[in-house]
Amino acid sequence: MLDFFSKYIRTLSLTGVVLVGVGVYFLFPKTPKEIYFRHSLMGFLEDTLVKVVDDFNKTSSYKVVLEYGGNYTESFNNTFKVSERSKRPHLLMVSEYNTSTIYNQKDDYVPLYQLIDIEAARFVPIIKEFYSFKESKDEKSHLCSLPFNCSTAILFYNKDIFKKAGLPDKAPETWEEMEIYAEKLRKAGYTAFTTAWPAAYLLEHFSVVHNIPYATQKNGFYGENPKLLINTKPFADQLNKFLEWEQNGFYVYSGRIAEKAEEKFVKQECAMLLQGANRLTYVKNKGFDVGFGVYPYWAKMLPNGPYALNIGGTSIWVLKGHPSYEGVVEFIKYLANEKVQQRWHETTGYLPTTIGAYERTKSGRYYEENPASKAAVAQVIERKNQNLPNGARITNYGPAREKIVDSIESVLDQKKSAAEALDLAVKEAQLIIDQK
Repeated sequence: MLDFFSKYIRTLSLTGVVLVGVGVYFLFPKTPKEIYFRHSLMGFLEDTLVKVVDDFNKTSSYKVVLEYGGNYTESFNNTFKVSERSKRPHLLMVSEYNTSTIYNQKDDYVPLYQLIDIEAARFVPIIKEFYSFKESKDEKSHLCSLPFNCSTAILFYNKDIFKKAGLPDKAPETWEEMEIYAEKLRKAGYTAFTTAWPAAYLLEHFSVVHNIPYATQKNGFYGENPKLLINTKPFADQLNKFLEWEQNGFYVYSGRIAEKAEEKFVKQECAMLLQGANRLTYVKNKGFDVGFGVYPYWAKMLPNGPYALNIGGTSIWVLKGHPSYEGVVEFIKYLANEKVQQRWHETTGYLPTTIGAYERTKSGRYYEENPASKAAVAQVIERKNQNLPNGARITNYGPAREKIVDSIESVLDQKKSAAEALDLAVKEAQLIIDQK
């Protein structure tokens, strides 16, 4: 027995471990267990996320390690190209357009509702709905991922240009008003507006705010194999309007990359920008004052006002393949804490995802002092007339969306009529959506 302990002591001493009596103790604290979190944020948003994670790491026995995975599409695709699950990160930030896709990869993730008390977290209902799914035998839907950096569309406008054009210091609220503003801006020598993400800003947001079905099965929320419905008259009419506005010099197309639209606005090549509220940091303090408004709607279609607007951004999914989720759960609860959510909301401009965070923010002066966030919250959380689910939830929608953008571009380039282009978009995109 003594010979055994002698050999054991010699073995441990070679690795720097010190024995005291018959117990084994370390002279230094144990290295925190690491949790890998893959994200797609850059610049100011990434810096803010680093601060949030650093605060957690200071108080936990676990250490969250951030990994930038590329843009949302690159990060998603590269993560699941790795077949060995243990080599994937613990947490993955997934864009809203890949929500349905990852949900159907049931062997790749652990549903959030199995890890934390969802009701205690008090997520904002309209945001919670987007990331909740009804399992085949259950009556209620269950939240499968953590809503985190959720955003929505708002309108940014250049106050200085508005003043030069003789316009009031107020954003247009309807598309009818947008046309009136655009005519005055053109006479003053300016293009009225541009948009980020063409599929979202020309079709998806238009669909939701006007309560027009984007796909069957309640936009893909309730039922399998949803079919796109965008080759209908309302969508064709809207595309034709954008073509008309482009020909009249009211609207300028900025491509598929959101940064190009922001660049046109920052360089004062156009007076208005439709983009996510969280992008304020990237367009303010550029030598002119910025004002804010809501995503427009057609008053002739909605005399009683618009419906609640859909969210974009991402949620965080817990990936399978790791021996323990104790630290992951601790970190998720931290992110869902109303104080952390309030700080994230007020610092970044993303929507508050919990009722507690929203109530804490509303009780102060933040919305009076930050009209961009006020506009975003008013459209998503405070509008009561939601009918269809908040957005579209369609499997394989990321690559399918590219086909839709192809068709949008063919209309704006005057290569196809709106009806012809949307018929083709549905045909080509549906083939991708239906792939298993």
